[in-house]
Amino acid sequence: MRSKLFIFGYVFMSLVFAYEMPLYAQTSRIDLARALILKDGASPSFDHIILLLEEKNSLSDDSLKKYILLAESVISKSANQLQRDQMEYFKVFLIQKENSFAFANTYCDSVIQNLKHKGREDVQLLKILHLKASLLVRNSWYEDGIACFYEVLHLAEKLNNIDYKVAAKNGVGWVYMEMGNLQQAMTWFRNAKSDASDIKVLKNFTVLMQNMAATFNSLHQNDSALYYLIPSIEYAEEVQNLRSLANGHAIHADILIDLNRTNEAEVSLNKALDIRKKIGDEFYVLSDMYQLSLFYANVKQCEKGIQVAKEGIVLANKSNLPSKLLLLYEALASNYKSCGDKDGYILVLEQISLLKDSINKVVSANAMAEMSAKYELEEKEQQIQEQEFLLTKRNYINIGSVVLLLLMIIIGLQYFRYYKHKQSVMARLAVVNARDQERNRIAAELHDNIGTQLGYISRRLDFVKENVVSTDVNSTVMIDEINVSTRKTIADLRETIWALKKDRINLRELSDRLKVFAQKQFSTLKNMDLILEENYESDVLFSSVDSLNIFRIIQEGIHNITQHSNATTVFLSFKSSKSGSWTILLKDNGVGFDITTRPVNHFGLEHMEQRAKEISASLIIESKVEEGTLISLSSKKQR
Repeated sequence: MRSKLFIFGYVFMSLVFAYEMPLYAQTSRIDLARALILKDGASPSFDHIILLLEEKNSLSDDSLKKYILLAESVISKSANQLQRDQMEYFKVFLIQKENSFAFANTYCDSVIQNLKHKGREDVQLLKILHLKASLLVRNSWYEDGIACFYEVLHLAEKLNNIDYKVAAKNGVGWVYMEMGNLQQAMTWFRNAKSDASDIKVLKNFTVLMQNMAATFNSLHQNDSALYYLIPSIEYAEEVQNLRSLANGHAIHADILIDLNRTNEAEVSLNKALDIRKKIGDEFYVLSDMYQLSLFYANVKQCEKGIQVAKEGIVLANKSNLPSKLLLLYEALASNYKSCGDKDGYILVLEQISLLKDSINKVVSANAMAEMSAKYELEEKEQQIQEQEFLLTKRNYINIGSVVLLLLMIIIGLQYFRYYKHKQSVMARLAVVNARDQERNRIAAELHDNIGTQLGYISRRLDFVKENVVSTDVNSTVMIDEINVSTRKTIADLRETIWALKKDRINLRELSDRLKVFAQKQFSTLKNMDLILEENYESDVLFSSVDSLNIFRIIQEGIHNITQHSNATTVFLSFKSSKSGSWTILLKDNGVGFDITTRPVNHFGLEHMEQRAKEISASLIIESKVEEGTLISLSSKKQR
């Protein structure tokens, strides 16, 4: 039973391919892919079908459609992402060629939005965006088309995809070429060619070189046009891109006609037509037959022109392409006129008139049907709108009353909240003012009373030292120690008063006070270098209490350096980040100490740790004997 089914499937596939194969042999790549599919029998390989679809530029639209349907029939539900992407790309490629602009554009947008929604910025998105951009330009949506090509270019640069960088730049140049801005077009084409420096890349972009050739031809620079065109034809033939090869021969014919080399132009036009027939797309075959027939009319080779036109008319009738049929009748008339055959010319003109009437009737009938349907639709819409207006009018009164009531309630609530907020703000301001007044009163009290008394003690000690003669060395030393301690207390008092007078202190201001303090302390020491570093990425604010604690911690560290370290270099840095975190580092190259053992009756380190804890800061003290000491004070969290 299985054997019979397989034989039936194989015969069925053979009939499909026999029906689908064009009358002309195509490329070796297409022939190979078809042979592989036929060899697969009733269960063709998805990869073999994709291999054939990759030759899309050498296949007719009908062939593309058949193979896409065949691929959809064999792809499994468990297909991987690459296979699904391949199917989607070829479907979009066919839709934007076969369907109306509105439908194709909408379909492209839906695929693009779906990819972006999934966060996919990959080659698949590049490919669909490029198809959409080409669709827009072919339908004269130049502004949207160039914007879409720019989007392709930006994504290609982000992904470092050379192929689509070249494709996007060629696309922008194409838009300028279509708009008649040839110099700007050539700038973009040259830019694209510089990216396609690898010959392998350039061979896949024969369209770029053909665009350059067409632009030079429009600028009447025929030698330059041929310089780019001839290699593009050779590359198209090498990579077996039939559509590009046909276009190349057609452009070659235009250049040769401008150079009055009509015999060579005839050869190129016939080559282009033969390649179109290989592809098997009647629409483009008829276009080339029309061009060839007109060429014969212009060079007075009427018999050839008449023959080509008549062959085209038969094919246009068979393919049901009335627009191309009209063009071919016009080409036939031009040939009769060129030959001086008035009877034939008049007969064809009559045929053209009848054909135009027929086309106009079809168009008119469709237009009338469309207008009638549009009128009926508008009439129904008007009735619906009138009914909706009456319902809306009734509802507005009820809704308006409810809205007015709600508005009054909202305004009342807002006013109450404003009043409560105002009272709260006034209360907070009163507390702040009272706190500031009390802080200033305490600062003034410290300055006027304790500060004055300490100053008086210091001055009296200076007087005693200078005017009282004492032979007791210990007494003199003791007086000096008391005087130094008094002056230190006065300095500490000044820092306390400075902090108390401010509600908030920023890191820059605090660092300035610490730098001045450090420089004063180290100025009396010989061979002591102080290195300062500051890097502020944000303004960090501290309360007066926090800033005073930070000052005392670093002050204690500086004091320990002057008293115990015997250091020759001290490094002091202040840093803040954009997130609001901050760090103060104090480092010396002195004798260091054993951090695990602390001296008896010395509480400086404990006080530093306690102050850091009070302000929720991180304090790290690292030291080893003969390796110096590092003190790092930083924020634990963003302030």
